Amino acid sequence: MLKAASVGRRMAGLDTTARRDLLDLFTKSAGDWLDGWFESDPVKALFGFDSVVGNYASPYTPGSAYVLLHHIFGEVNGKRGVWGHAIGGMGAITQAMAAACAEQGVDIRLDSPVAEVLTEKGRAVGAVTEAGETVRGRAVVSNLHPRLLFERLVDPAVVPTDFRERIGGYASGSGTFRMNVALSELPRFTCLPEPGDHLTAGIIIAPSLDYMDRAFMDARRDGWSKAPIVEMLIPSTLDDSLAPPGAHVASLFCQHVAPVLSGGRSWDDHRDAVADLMIDTVDRLGAGVQGVGVGAAGADAAGSGAALRPARRGHLPRTAEPGPAVQRAAGAGARGSPHAGARALSVRIGRASRGRRHRGAGAQCGAGILKDLRRGRR
Repeated sequence: MLKAASVGRRMAGLDTTARRDLLDLFTKSAGDWLDGWFESDPVKALFGFDSVVGNYASPYTPGSAYVLLHHIFGEVNGKRGVWGHAIGGMGAITQAMAAACAEQGVDIRLDSPVAEVLTEKGRAVGAVTEAGETVRGRAVVSNLHPRLLFERLVDPAVVPTDFRERIGGYASGSGTFRMNVALSELPRFTCLPEPGDHLTAGIIIAPSLDYMDRAFMDARRDGWSKAPIVEMLIPSTLDDSLAPPGAHVASLFCQHVAPVLSGGRSWDDHRDAVADLMIDTVDRLGAGVQGVGVGAAGADAAGSGAALRPARRGHLPRTAEPGPAVQRAAGAGARGSPHAGARALSVRIGRASRGRRHRGAGAQCGAGILKDLRRGRR
């Protein structure tokens, strides 16, 4: 209540125009918001992409203006409104976290899937691993998918009926198709064929808001977009530790794909065709990815150290499954970084970066845990 009152006081300090803007950002679609500010389709598309990235929705879906706002909250190295690449790859983030924890005497265990959250008197007091080991603690913190946590790992008897029903209806399937690609050389786009700063940026293939809207509608109707939205990132242009000299790695963040296909169809039967579509979409701009591609792998395969395959492969859109999700949460990225002993995390700013990590939620979670512990609630 006190926090709500504090927020209310801050809002009361806004003038009428600012209050209206805030209301619009929380209720309008990004498309409606941007249409009121800009005339150029490419300019609106560049901003509008941040309203649908990782969001299975159209830029004209009500509420997507807030998603746009959320994605420009970022800050890197003191520069507001930008994102960056972690030097050493995304695994460098978990390595920096692991090093900080080790300094505080934290015991980090890998490959120890959790089978059950132990509860006593209605409170979480520890966890039981699949190997049968019980680990107890003053506080139990989980970053597992909420449905997996409360439906699979927590005793239903200690979960209120109303909350259990709400969790059962919680929908959060992924609408994205992620590909990691190894390149023998940099792609050459028709409009800018020579190497330059544009290759260090987020290269967005989505020329207008209408294009993005059609991509979403296609996926809702057919399972995937006929003309997909693709953002191509080449982090090796900023970090030469990610690939051999002269070679590069690229990631394709592709949308939209339905988390579950209709008519009983399986993604196992359509995965390769959709992966081909994503590569072809990039190649239509003259990038020549097919010609310079060495291999590709799904995001999960790359994260667990699996070898690149010479065929194109994409990361399947799917809903969460309990075993792998727990196991990967414990070990993902903790062994593959070239900076295994690093304490500091170096971030280089590019135009934009997906696979984003927002520190605000973690900081608020940590502050809440410490506050509860100080109050003696555990």
